[in-house]
Amino acid sequence: MPEPIENFTLPRTDWVDEQGRIYKDALIDNLNAIETKLQEIQELDIFEVTIPDASDIQVPDCDLSSPDNTVVNLRSFLEIVDIENYPMECSFNGTKLVKLTWWHNYHYNRKVNVETNANDTNKFVSFNPSTGTVTASTTVPADSVLIGMFTGNQIRGINSNKMVGISLLKALANMSIETFSFSKPSNNQITNYTNAGRSIGWAQTQKKGSSINVTFRDTGRNYSE
Repeated sequence: MPEPIENFTLPRTDWVDEQGRIYKDALIDNLNAIETKLQEIQELDIFEVTIPDASDIQVPDCDLSSPDNTVVNLRSFLEIVDIENYPMECSFNGTKLVKLTWWHNYHYNRKVNVETNANDTNKFVSFNPSTGTVTASTTVPADSVLIGMFTGNQIRGINSNKMVGISLLKALANMSIETFSFSKPSNNQITNYTNAGRSIGWAQTQKKGSSINVTFRDTGRNYSE
């Protein structure tokens, strides 16, 4: 095993003064020391590192009812947020599909530079997440997802700047939530809240003029009156 390298420190700590002026000779000494240390690292005889075998590591499936400290595997995450067959990335240039990505059967799929031939008649652009087929037609097939519409000699997609974008946060917002009732704490008071024996956050009040603002920490909720 090679000898360990000593921790590096600059030999000259007086290379700059309190006014930010740099002393050339001290700076050169430091740069030469850095170069020497880099050469020392480069000349090391690196021993072989064995990468751990992770093929036998299994993370069980889980859902929203699982304990809070559960490790979420990819399949469970996709099912919980329900983004299977959802267009993760979708962009157009004229009538060409520049890029489209989506999850299907827990696999990440990608299509690039596909000419749709969309026009005023076949103006609805959709894709079949099972086959990856992108088509322009007068209607959206039942097995397909609408990703854009031909208008103004170009396709306006779900992420177009001139249309309302569809955000992945929409899927996260549809997850289950917990509600609870509480009594508003008085001014300058810190109150802890629990639900079913589990801590869900704490709140602190602050009086501003005639209003009392209650800020919830950890939960991210805000209440004011």
